[in-house]
Amino acid sequence: MYINVWLTGDVNWIVPGLEYPGGGAVERTLDVWLCAVQHLDMIAPDIYERNSYRFQHICDVYSRDHNALFVPESSRALHGACNMFYAIASGAVGYACFGVEDALDKNGEITDECRAIADSNAVVRNAMPLILKHRNTGGMHSVLQHDGETSRSYEFDHYIGCVQFSGGNHARRTDYHTRRNPGTMEMQAPRGLIFEDDPKTFFLAGNYHLRMVEKSSPAWGRLDRYMPMVDCIAVEEGIFNEKGIFHVTRIRNGDEAIFGGFWVTPACGIVRVRLL
Repeated sequence: MYINVWLTGDVNWIVPGLEYPGGGAVERTLDVWLCAVQHLDMIAPDIYERNSYRFQHICDVYSRDHNALFVPESSRALHGACNMFYAIASGAVGYACFGVEDALDKNGEITDECRAIADSNAVVRNAMPLILKHRNTGGMHSVLQHDGETSRSYEFDHYIGCVQFSGGNHARRTDYHTRRNPGTMEMQAPRGLIFEDDPKTFFLAGNYHLRMVEKSSPAWGRLDRYMPMVDCIAVEEGIFNEKGIFHVTRIRNGDEAIFGGFWVTPACGIVRVRLL
């Protein structure tokens, strides 16, 4: 059994009992609730927060050893489609958006507002074997752009990675292939998960372009400005079957598989990168 929490805010919903229900398990009273209601399985925050820093903070507050993170309500707009990957990478046991019954129009088609969240949910479904394998192990990393952030760096076992959010590189690397649905918001919303399956094998899920370089390379400090090369054995697109086995549907070659840059979109399924 769980309870969901109507959260207070930084600039609104400040006065308890007037702007939000008083007495709930908001951040300032969460410790009291955790002591008093130990019969509950989870105290779960409803997170509609647009600001990704604030969203990250809320996830960190409610994700504890004795309280699993579960988000029972969130926005079905674009910011919700992006923020959800931080929650999942933080070990969330569940994530849901509010009002999914309104995601379809009268013709049964996904509305423009909900297309991004539909894509993100498809990404999570396809990556579920990896999520379950790497949950709380340190092998799963979120791709989420904070306000004003132009790139995000990642430290792996033998490599340094970088996802660039601006400067045109993301668009250039995902626009020349024919599997991107032009009706989606892929180009405007880098997001997803990076899985370090072993020191030489990575799985990519979502919508972003990852540059990589060996830690020993002198070029790692310039990852956000050009694309140094890493040697790869194969770059493969695919899906996981019902037994959790990765099935390759397409092997990339040529420009799609060299220069140390690896891209993924929802239309690609899961991308496996095997490095030399």
